[in-house]
Amino acid sequence: MNGKRVTISLVRREQVFQAPNPKPQVPEKHQEPICKSFPGGKPTWLLMIGYSLGIGIWNLVFMKSFWLVKSEPSSYSWQDLKTDGKTSWTGVRNFTARNNLRAMRKGDDVLFYHSVDEKAVVGIARVTRTAYRDNTAKEGDWSTVDLAPVKPLRRPVTLGEIKENRQLKNISLVRQSRLSVMPLTAKDFQAILRMSK
Repeated sequence: MNGKRVTISLVRREQVFQAPNPKPQVPEKHQEPICKSFPGGKPTWLLMIGYSLGIGIWNLVFMKSFWLVKSEPSSYSWQDLKTDGKTSWTGVRNFTARNNLRAMRKGDDVLFYHSVDEKAVVGIARVTRTAYRDNTAKEGDWSTVDLAPVKPLRRPVTLGEIKENRQLKNISLVRQSRLSVMPLTAKDFQAILRMSK
């Protein structure tokens, strides 16, 4: 008899202290991070600033791409770009080069290469507007981007010097000499800059 009374008492106590609408238990791996917010759901401003800075650094380090564009100095030179302040990179009529233009993002760095007689990298430009329709094309689906000058190299880096650098033996400038717009890795980009010092 006493055992039954104890059992009933325990059940009643459990009902008294139990939440009216208990939430189902969430597996630990699906629970929200402890530091997500202050009590009451207010955002943790410090965490949000840290998150924003983290995204900014991620974009700067991992999202930036590097390119090289070629131009005949007699048609459009580095000095012309400096004088103009920016230009639309029109006139590309190669599908691979066009696709490279379309892959460019705002803020990407671009080496400016003088082709034909000079055959040297002479400056650094930057993408200021991503790909849009090239209105100089009378037919076909062609694109252009906007470029602005950043700075000239301390001295031009010639194609001959680039070919002698074993690290650069596989870049498109060496392997696909007719391509006018080409990607570079960050290491290749920095290697050419070092050669200019």
